Amino acid sequence: MIEIRENNLNAIKKNIKAYPINFLDLIENAKKEDDISLEVIETKSKNLSAKVIKNGKSVLLHSAYDPVKEANTLIKEIEDDIDMVFIFGIGGGYLINALKKFNIVIIEPSISFFNLLIDNFKLDKILEDSKITFFIGGNDIEDIEKFISLKTTKKVKFFITRSYSNLFADDALFYQTKVLSIIDKKTININTILRFDKLWAYNIASNVVEIATHYGVNRFFDKYKNIPAVVVSAGPSLEKNIRKLKELKDKAIIIAVDTAMKPLSSHNISPHFVITIDPQKKNSKYFRNVNFKDTVLIAESSVDNEAISSFKGAIYFLDSIFPLAKYFMRPLGKRGDITMGGSVSTAAYDFAIRIGANPIIMLGLDLSFPNHQTHIKGSYHEENFFTEIGKLDSYDSRIYKVLVSGNLREEKNVYGESVFTDSRFDMYRNWYEEQCKINSSKKFYNATEGGVIIKAMENITVDELLKKLDNINIEIDKNSEELNKKMKYYQT
Repeated sequence: MIEIRENNLNAIKKNIKAYPINFLDLIENAKKEDDISLEVIETKSKNLSAKVIKNGKSVLLHSAYDPVKEANTLIKEIEDDIDMVFIFGIGGGYLINALKKFNIVIIEPSISFFNLLIDNFKLDKILEDSKITFFIGGNDIEDIEKFISLKTTKKVKFFITRSYSNLFADDALFYQTKVLSIIDKKTININTILRFDKLWAYNIASNVVEIATHYGVNRFFDKYKNIPAVVVSAGPSLEKNIRKLKELKDKAIIIAVDTAMKPLSSHNISPHFVITIDPQKKNSKYFRNVNFKDTVLIAESSVDNEAISSFKGAIYFLDSIFPLAKYFMRPLGKRGDITMGGSVSTAAYDFAIRIGANPIIMLGLDLSFPNHQTHIKGSYHEENFFTEIGKLDSYDSRIYKVLVSGNLREEKNVYGESVFTDSRFDMYRNWYEEQCKINSSKKFYNATEGGVIIKAMENITVDELLKKLDNINIEIDKNSEELNKKMKYYQT
């Protein structure tokens, strides 16, 4: 056993692709966990497996008959053009050996269990393989995110063996969700830059006079500490409580996404702020026939110029997030930036964070398709949807195309009702959940009344919210950019 361990340790010392950097110290100093033990057994095929006992529960690490055959069965449908394979748990190495022609990343969740494995299994050939990257216990997810950012990840596969899903169920779900979310986000960012880089440069050039003569969004940062904010997205459930937004106008800062402008305008509701970030020409249609003279527009610097020129209220700019646009922006000075997160709703959420708002309430954030709807009735998206329907493209067929384009599945909403959601919404939900953890000093409410559950956000109805904010009254003086504090600060 000592010889096996020494060979394994010597092998992994040769592999510069092992993280964290101090993994050898962690391995040597790891305390033996009393709740997990391992007993090596010989299988029918003479290959080794093990009986693992954790918290009194016995789990076979690999097949008791033929671990090699078991591994080959697991990978029989894998495509040859996979860029990277993630394997949760090294085990006895059989799955890794079966996948050796691929670039492999191994995430081993427990240093204590890894110590048991290198004591009992000859893993030296795997551990010294320079094509294999190891993340061995105690890893910050940021290490994995940095690694993924430098690699080609167009097509990836994530394997979790049955034994590891039983032994480390929570860790398995956590790492799989995180890794796939990081890859999704990276893919979207790359595709977005490739698609719009020239458009951003053109729009920046078109907006240069306005940018040079208007203030930046950073003027609002930390101005409204401990004042409630309602972030209004344009999901279908907004229809249920949009009329009550008027009652919230003097109790919270109303921050709306651009897609919600038309429905708000039709109900004579002017938000305090509107956020717009999309550079595409079609985005300007949201601004037509909307007269928000008392609303402040927070605009990404490379949005279409029609959106800027047609807006009646005050305009404050964001620094552009895009490389070529940043180059043109440099002489104009810093305007301030916010975390985009991939959508205008996530940008509006982060704006609420940056201005110091607390609590933050989300409205119209369905992250799903209730009743097969994509947006609130009366929004530009919905009207455009109907306008473009033709003889060869019915309403049902267009809805079908939208629903199946993102790996559709059924899920329960906040009321336990079945709704459809997809992988794109999963990415945004993961983003919100992560950001809520990062900003855990603030209180978050989800007043969508029909969307999917977002962890770290307390579900609440608008009626309940109005009772909570009953003693608050605010006005915004746009000339001084300060709040006239005719209210008691909301205490969480």
